[in-house]
Amino acid sequence: MKRRKILLGCGIAVLAVACATKVGSLSIQLDGEDIARDGIPAGTEGVRILDGWSVNFDSYNVVVEHIELAGLDGLDDEREIELNSAVDLSTLSENGLSIQELDDLDEGRYSFGYRIAPATTDTTSLNLAEGVLETLSNEGLSHWIQGTMTQSGGVSCPPSDLLNAGDNAAVSTTDDGRECFSAESITFDMKLDSEYSADLCEADGISGVAISSGATSVAVATLHIDHLFFNGFPTGDEGGIQRYAQWLADCDLNLDGTVTSEELREIHIEDLPEFDTERYAFEESPLEGENFETALDYIKAQTMTQGHFQGEGECAVNGEFHDHD
Repeated sequence: MKRRKILLGCGIAVLAVACATKVGSLSIQLDGEDIARDGIPAGTEGVRILDGWSVNFDSYNVVVEHIELAGLDGLDDEREIELNSAVDLSTLSENGLSIQELDDLDEGRYSFGYRIAPATTDTTSLNLAEGVLETLSNEGLSHWIQGTMTQSGGVSCPPSDLLNAGDNAAVSTTDDGRECFSAESITFDMKLDSEYSADLCEADGISGVAISSGATSVAVATLHIDHLFFNGFPTGDEGGIQRYAQWLADCDLNLDGTVTSEELREIHIEDLPEFDTERYAFEESPLEGENFETALDYIKAQTMTQGHFQGEGECAVNGEFHDHD
């Protein structure tokens, strides 16, 4: 299969009509949908968090390494578009962000995929706040996610063996004996080094994107960031998927009002009673074994399932499909 860098002319005038190629254009966009902009409210209907917490994102910075296109149905064309660009999804408009324009694609259907990876010293910013790019690059981060959780009467009930309560007085105790402390507002500051491909993307059961001669098609890489609060990693019907946030509130080990990556890394999944087997299922996590032990690993695994296409279309995770809304 040819990997095209330039277009070659026919060279012989009499053959110009016969060898002329019908070409079209493609606009590639990135979007985090309204959740990145407006957050996730508490509630029981639609995209809601069931245990009373509301979540808003102050920033959702992510690095897109490259886009891949490959001709289908005999179309001999393959493209790897190097981006290595970082985007804050929380500041995008409802129309998303155009990240690449191609105007020389042969007519036909192409597969579509994209890769999320840690930043390098060559990563560029598309819309980041001042200083964010340097942090991403210096620390080798794929994501830097900041936000706030709120709940009237909310509490944080950290694992007893890891709790550093200081002078804070408990307001209640859980059934398993953990002390709970008043926490109506908790911020989170999560730095991740996830790396994965969202590939073999399809929408309405149809692979990739169609290019028509003389027209411009649109391909949207859509990240569903509400997966951070999923209670599992579904591989089929999502009817049972629910969203919870109390487990994250319980990760504020020093009760300073902020959950950090360091705290998440310190907490093993089995340390959190909120991760009970009645509500949570981890069997289909894209991470496993020693790579899926801590609360930070859980967050990383959920970021790996966020890649979608054209809004609700599905993409495989490193070649394996996980169906999710």
